[in-house]
This record gives sequence, C-alpha cells and structure tokens, in this order.
Amino acid sequence: MGLDASLECVVSLSLDNDENLRLRESIKNLFGPFIMLGNAKAGGTFTGFIPVSVNFEVMSWRKAHDIHNWFVKNIQDGKDKDCGRRYSLDASKLHELLMVVNKIVESYETIPKEDQEYLSREITLTRETKEGLEKLLTWYEALPKTIQLHVWFSYQATW
Repeated sequence: MGLDASLECVVSLSLDNDENLRLRESIKNLFGPFIMLGNAKAGGTFTGFIPVSVNFEVMSWRKAHDIHNWFVKNIQDGKDKDCGRRYSLDASKLHELLMVVNKIVESYETIPKEDQEYLSREITLTRETKEGLEKLLTWYEALPKTIQLHVWFSYQATW
C-alpha cells in the first residue's frame, strides 16, 4: 500500500449581488432545472442566490513522507491518526510550504553528484512540488477580484 496524499482546491462563488447578475443569469440558464429545486420560493419564483462550488485535485504525492510530515506538523496539529480525513488550509500555508521546499531544492545543489543519484526520487519529487506550488499560487493570486470568490485548499493522506 504506502502513503498517498493529495491537495485539493475548492472554489466557491457567491452570486447573490448585482455585480454578478450576468454570471448569475448564465449559470441559471445552464443549471436552472437543478438550481430551481432548492432555490425557489412558493410558486416557483427564482430567489437569485446560487452557491456554486468546484473541487479539483491540484497535486498528488506517492510515498512523500517529508511533505506529509510537514502537513502533520503545520496543519494537523502534530496528529497523524486520521487516515483519509481532509484538513483545510489557506494559501498562506501553501506559501510557507513553498518556502521550505525552496530551501530544500537549494540544498540539493550542495550534494555531491554521486549522492544525488541515490536521492534522485526525492530530488525529483521536491522539484515537482516546488513547480506545482508556484503554478498554483500564481493562479490563486491572479484570480479576479471583481467577483465574490472563496478559495481554500484541503490536504488528505491515506495509507
């Protein structure tokens, strides 16, 4: 079996104000039959509030014990007992993880070449994590500020 972990992003869009009228109407037209069931007043009048959430996996790791340990210490209050439980975190924690990963990647440059071969899996995993976090945080910071977006992340590990 082994340790499998993932980082998921949840984007929730609140469409309850006039600024989002066009977007709200587009979503109503697309998903109207489903939305109307839970958002209709007596007589079938549309209330106008549409909570929309999208969940997607942004990163996954296999046997990444050091990364998992960071999440245990910094997100899970040092407790590593709940196999499969999701732990919420915000972008500031991902920035902290990226700073740690950057230091590790820099330290790899000081390792002799013959030892780098032995550590090639860890080096590759750490560099891929660095690149993934950089892309994710760049995307997060570029999100439009004109609509009401709520973004958070969750980490889950199974073994």
